[in-house]
Amino acid sequence: MPPHASVNRSPRRKRVGRIVYAMFTLAATALIALAAGASPAAAKASTPKPPTMPVKLSVFSPGARDIAGKDGAGFVVDLSLTARNRAANALLAPEAGYKPFFNNPTAPTFAPGADQGAPGLVVMLSTTPNTPGTPFQGPNTNLAGLFQINGVSTVKDALTQTWNTWQIGKAAFGSGPVTLTAFVVKGTAPAVVPDTGLERISNTVKVPFTITSPAASIPPAAAANANATLKMTNDPKLGSILVDATGRTVYRFEKDQGTMSACTGACATAWPALRASGTPTAGPGVDPAKVGSANGQVTYDGHLLYFYAGDSKPGDTLGAGIPSFDAVSPTGMDAHAA
Repeated sequence: MPPHASVNRSPRRKRVGRIVYAMFTLAATALIALAAGASPAAAKASTPKPPTMPVKLSVFSPGARDIAGKDGAGFVVDLSLTARNRAANALLAPEAGYKPFFNNPTAPTFAPGADQGAPGLVVMLSTTPNTPGTPFQGPNTNLAGLFQINGVSTVKDALTQTWNTWQIGKAAFGSGPVTLTAFVVKGTAPAVVPDTGLERISNTVKVPFTITSPAASIPPAAAANANATLKMTNDPKLGSILVDATGRTVYRFEKDQGTMSACTGACATAWPALRASGTPTAGPGVDPAKVGSANGQVTYDGHLLYFYAGDSKPGDTLGAGIPSFDAVSPTGMDAHAA
């Protein structure tokens, strides 16, 4: 090969090598940049989305950051359940227990636990008290059984929808900042909701709001010791019942064992005992032979008597709607609405 041929080829080879090296470098840089740019999207795509539940739960009241009620009561929890498709209608069908239902506050069905018109509904308030001897067992208490109005309708695209409403008529669920939690489970919801183990069939809605503070009332201790005279009065719903001399309704507790009180701790705060500084007396309509006392607490027909802190004035009978507590008739029996 002639000497000039090797001299002419060397620069060309160098140029080609530089071009190939530059192209390789650019390609590698582009691949690295592409990989780096694709990483977030790839990571996002790899995160599974939660499945869409067959029932949609919507809360209309209270709204987020609402200041609800007056004096700790008089506010509404209003929500709806809607099947997301026709196949989900079966979950809200009469066969599953979903039906129009009015829950009378004086009926035995009016109690924490399952809603008789929407059995899978779970509704909780973070301020629900823990009252020993009653169904109120803290924030995990299912309050759906206190909903008074349950309706069912068919909406757009032939989907089943329920409307469920609860009007809180008494200050019994704390005050201040509170969170409402609501969802639906398959089957019948329990009275006290566990953290795990329930099959949810709807989304979960959490609503932060504020319950107003209760109005100042007679201090329970002062009310309990104010007067130890029992008399009879006629209540339009309960009939003849016992009250103290000031007209405040007295109650008996089904969990008591004779004159041994089962109402202690938080229960005693909500249900202060009717106490006598001396011998209790019988007023009009009351059998004197049934009036007595045990350890300073007034009894009637052998049953310990209590006030309810939620009764803010004479004539109130709100305690008669609380499970395990009953107003007392002059015969010594429980007084229930006719």
